[in-house]
Amino acid sequence: MFNIQYKKVKKYILLVATLAFSLIVTAQSQMKVLHVEDITPELSVYPCGDRPEALVVIRCSESFDLDFTSNVDSELDVTRLTDGSEKIYYIVFQTRASGTTFKGRQLAIIANGFTKYYLPLELKEKQKLEFLVSDPYSKLRSLFYTSTEEGVRLFEVGEYLAAKDQFVIARRCPEYATVENSLDVYVAQCDTMLKWTTVVDMAEEIDDYVLAMEFLEKMIYVNPRCDILRERYSNVLTEYRRECAYDMDVGTRYMEDRKYDLARERFEHAIAIKSPNATQAALNLEQISLINYKADNRPRSFFYEMTGRCPIGFMVASLRPEKVGGYFSLDFNSGCFDLVSNNLEPVSNPEATQFEVVVSGGWTLRLYYPRDNVYIPHVWLLFTPLGYAGGGYTYNEGEGDNIDKSIKYFNAIAPEVGLAVRVWRIALNYKLQYRYVFENGGIGKDILGGVHHSFGIGFCW
Repeated sequence: MFNIQYKKVKKYILLVATLAFSLIVTAQSQMKVLHVEDITPELSVYPCGDRPEALVVIRCSESFDLDFTSNVDSELDVTRLTDGSEKIYYIVFQTRASGTTFKGRQLAIIANGFTKYYLPLELKEKQKLEFLVSDPYSKLRSLFYTSTEEGVRLFEVGEYLAAKDQFVIARRCPEYATVENSLDVYVAQCDTMLKWTTVVDMAEEIDDYVLAMEFLEKMIYVNPRCDILRERYSNVLTEYRRECAYDMDVGTRYMEDRKYDLARERFEHAIAIKSPNATQAALNLEQISLINYKADNRPRSFFYEMTGRCPIGFMVASLRPEKVGGYFSLDFNSGCFDLVSNNLEPVSNPEATQFEVVVSGGWTLRLYYPRDNVYIPHVWLLFTPLGYAGGGYTYNEGEGDNIDKSIKYFNAIAPEVGLAVRVWRIALNYKLQYRYVFENGGIGKDILGGVHHSFGIGFCW
């Protein structure tokens, strides 16, 4: 009787164990598997200074959240950020520690309703890895997710019109109203990128590389994963640099050949396209303007002139059409040479100076300047309060055998005013000068002071 009851209990226990095992197997078979894709960009680096660390970035656009554990790390340094509907997890790992080995490290990625995904990680210092976690069953479950994912993929490869179509399809799905998403932002970005693409195409057609680069930089900021954009920007930048070098090289050759109008075009274009050599181009333009100004207006002039009792003299003047210029004159007589060589004969009652020198420096001011005809007289006013006149004579001083030759010298300020007239390249000048002699009595005012006239003829270039 005892044996019969024992056999019944044994069969009951075996049945319960079998049912429990079946339930566990069935539950595990119903758990879904995550899809993990390595999307690490080329040449990715984690800038961590001298710290022995590496960075793993996990991206997921699904509705569920992710948790992580490691078989060799007691704690994980995880930072979570959200970009629209995408969740981004940043996990910093140590790659080296005293008394510890990280060989065989595995990161367990955990999501509710899915089996754990074990991701092997053999990390090196400053290494950066990036993975995309998705639900492979969503393609079978919802058009909303598949269209959104396809739209993002098309957007990242530069197919903005096709991407917009996918986002519009996703917006028509019922999940659009219930699931947090960024579809409106995606559609707006597609419209913006299509407009900017048109601008870049037009800019390249007219060789406006500055405008093309400006909008390509904006597009790369919005879509940093697009390799097509980066390649296009590199090509435009190469053409831009070639054009900048062409402007400066050709413009410099034109300047050397005195083809100033052609050189000006190249330097102005260099400034317009914001060339790195724009500063030098501006300096070259200033030099060309000065050359053309002198060639068109011939402001420099040289005169031979006579002033009072000084038949030897010259004047240089700047006869500018639009600005105040200046002049300088120096006049003297032959008595100055005799004075230096001690050949002057002494006089007792001179009626004029034996030697005389006049120096003045002042301003020129345009009075009349017809630009269209160089054969009509052009007139400038000459004036200065800064003139100087000096001169004197020699005389005998003493009596008998003690007679010595002495010099009597007088100084005077000599303000003057006059006119300069130019016809073609020939110019004439006239100046009226009044001399005030610094002397109390004597004959200085009679022989040096008073009103004097100056006449000159010159050549302009």
